[in-house]
Amino acid sequence: MANPEVWLGEDGILRIDYGAFSVITLAVVQSAYAQQRKISQEKLPVMIRGGGVGSVDYVAQRYASGPEMCAVTAARGVLVSTTLEKHLCQMFFAYHKPPYPIKMFTTEADAISWLKTYVGVLTT
Repeated sequence: MANPEVWLGEDGILRIDYGAFSVITLAVVQSAYAQQRKISQEKLPVMIRGGGVGSVDYVAQRYASGPEMCAVTAARGVLVSTTLEKHLCQMFFAYHKPPYPIKMFTTEADAISWLKTYVGVLTT
């Protein structure tokens, strides 16, 4: 299995790129989580990029809202580039919305602007 790309930008925002995946499975999300934990043990604002994701497994969605992910996520901005990604994001918000702030964006600049407000902020 390939892993999603995960890196911390100089702006303090963690990026996770799922662009290599048409389906996001629990294993893929757990891989991103493990990489994030290696980068930092603290809560970080996170920008998610799909770039062609066609579906997200139910258990992967539940994990993204669960306690492990909440422990390392200050806020999450999700970049969407297709109608399908927008729909998937809206479904996630409706059925698995996590307790951390989360918002959908169509431009990286808007996502970064919003996420910068969470750099260095410890949310509960």
